[in-house]
Amino acid sequence: MKSDMSSSGGVPNGDMVMIGVLIHQMGLPVEAFAIVAALDRLINMVLTSCNVVGDAAVLPIVDETEKRAEVKLETASNSVTSS
Repeated sequence: MKSDMSSSGGVPNGDMVMIGVLIHQMGLPVEAFAIVAALDRLINMVLTSCNVVGDAAVLPIVDETEKRAEVKLETASNSVTSS
């Protein structure tokens, strides 16, 4: 999931449209868009890498937590049925 300040979360490179509008509204030259677009591409690559690493790091934690919850449910279920 991309986390940027523009409100175009699910659209790939959707922030470029918003950045273009902002550059125009701020009265900056069109060349500024090329600089921002090049930097945005690099920033998106870093954000995607961080997202993938974060997802991979959290996965074993969630897996272990779910396994423990499942064991607790089975233990509680067995104690109720054996009573």
